[in-house]
Amino acid sequence: MTLKPRQIWNFLWPYIKQDRWYLVFALVCAFGVSASDGAVATLLEPFINSARHAAVSRIDTEDIHRLNLVCLAIVGVYSLRWLFTYGDMVFFSEAGQRLGLRLRNRIYEHLQGLSLGFFNGQRTGALMSTMNNDVPLLQNTITSLKDLAPAPFYVIGGLVSIFLISVKLSLITLVVLPLMIYSINTLTRRIRGSTGDTQNKLADVNTLMEETLSGIRIIQSFGAEKVAVDRFQRENQAAKNFAMVVVRQSARLKPTTDLIGAVGIAIALWFAGRLVASNEMSLGQLGKFIFFLNLIAKGVGGLGGAKVTWEQIMAGGGRIFQNVLNVESQIKDCPDAKALTQVEGRVEFDHVAFAYNAETPVLRNISFTMNPGEVVAVVGLSGAGKSTIADLIPRFYDPQSGSIRVDGHDLREVTLESLRRQIAIVPQETILFGGTIRDNIAYGNPAATQEMIEAAARAANAHSFIADRSVMPEGYNTLVGERGKQLSGGQRQRVSIARALLKDPRILILDEATSSLDAESEKVVQEALETLMRGRTTLVIAHRLSTIQNAHKILVMQAGEIVESGTHTELMRLPDGLYRHLYERFHEKKFPWEKTSDEKSEDTDGLDFEAVTVPHVSAVT
Repeated sequence: MTLKPRQIWNFLWPYIKQDRWYLVFALVCAFGVSASDGAVATLLEPFINSARHAAVSRIDTEDIHRLNLVCLAIVGVYSLRWLFTYGDMVFFSEAGQRLGLRLRNRIYEHLQGLSLGFFNGQRTGALMSTMNNDVPLLQNTITSLKDLAPAPFYVIGGLVSIFLISVKLSLITLVVLPLMIYSINTLTRRIRGSTGDTQNKLADVNTLMEETLSGIRIIQSFGAEKVAVDRFQRENQAAKNFAMVVVRQSARLKPTTDLIGAVGIAIALWFAGRLVASNEMSLGQLGKFIFFLNLIAKGVGGLGGAKVTWEQIMAGGGRIFQNVLNVESQIKDCPDAKALTQVEGRVEFDHVAFAYNAETPVLRNISFTMNPGEVVAVVGLSGAGKSTIADLIPRFYDPQSGSIRVDGHDLREVTLESLRRQIAIVPQETILFGGTIRDNIAYGNPAATQEMIEAAARAANAHSFIADRSVMPEGYNTLVGERGKQLSGGQRQRVSIARALLKDPRILILDEATSSLDAESEKVVQEALETLMRGRTTLVIAHRLSTIQNAHKILVMQAGEIVESGTHTELMRLPDGLYRHLYERFHEKKFPWEKTSDEKSEDTDGLDFEAVTVPHVSAVT
């Protein structure tokens, strides 16, 4: 969808108008800059006339006095011009910086409120480009107005002044003005589209940078560094080429208007020479006329630059509006949503159907109940829909039909904030945020005291390595690095468990929390998980057979449907059951995901059981 300039302006104006007084002061200063140039032009007439009089006759005291006054006046005018130029630059720059600040805050806030489905369909690099390229484009264009704002004052003031000097000469000179306007409009017409193309290609470069840096381990393991570099250089070259299209389009503007303006000045000089020769115009008036003509040409060129700036604002503002701020979250509170209070943790799926797109249904007619304190394991082959069930509980997505209830409340009728406050997730790939260990443990409860943080860490078997200064030199103040890369996998997982414990949720989701750990780390983490699960409604997506065997209920899924349900013992009694079939395929009571790296099986392809558990909550003390 192509946005109209009015739509883009209506989007931008609320952000710009908050700094309207900065813009007003900047325009006043811009007027002062142009007025000071006009004042210098006015002073030229008595200066030239006095100099001519002195040249043709003996200089007298009056001539010297007049020249002195003119020179002092010029110094005074330029002193004022210094102040106006300073104010012009500072006020426009302040307005530009404030616009950038406000837009970045608004974009980040808006992104936090969008549903998971939006991010699944977006490139991280493209979203980063909105912040890193589109916002600075708008910010810089507002700042650049410091050079363009005096332009209309030059044009208007110059036109009035030359007509006051000579109407005849002004009319002759302005024959070229329509040609200048036509040239500006023609040369700037395509700049918006070219600017948009440049911003899109810069988004591609950002996306490629993000993908390759986050996957540098894979690139190096395949020895594909040259392939990655070549690909980046091609994209970067393409971005440069698009940028140069804009540069070339903009670069045509000034010399074209200068050339047309020079033609106008040449015509003016040709006619003005005749007027001076016939004493219809003094030499001082001619000098002033030419100076004002130069200001008009300068102003018209500035208006051309303003037109370029306008097209860039439309391009950058349109991308921000269309790509981010005009996107509405698919998941949001209904107008009469109520807050969840005193949650026990009963979760019900009632004939739930879900699909990420209409062509590919993921869940069909899913119905089951998880009572507080129960462990319900959901197992099945890869792609059966197990993780989707987990994502529906915190309402990352809404089902197309059916309903999901917590303690009898439909999730669509309660506030997202109150629902998600009752849920904690420990994922397979633990995400820690830049900052200290303390910051990450207290992420869900920023008001937590040091005693509460340490209690959660002890319960998660994390306090021992955090307090060991040979391992963590700064203890709880140790920086974890980007995504927690300064910690081992087991350490990150225990910090994540401590974070969930401190949040004290009623519903817990464990997403294969030990599947990627070595045997020693897995044992320590599993002990922490058992502490975390105690008394909480827990959804566990795991590869451990013991979790499945101990579950109160096991739901066996196939192609988005629950095909079997019961305890481990009950399911093993079904002679032709899918659960029993998978169980008996592997010796020593091991499912395929539990095999060690040196064990081989031709039957492991595509098998992936996941457990979902649901217990109750006790506070960390």
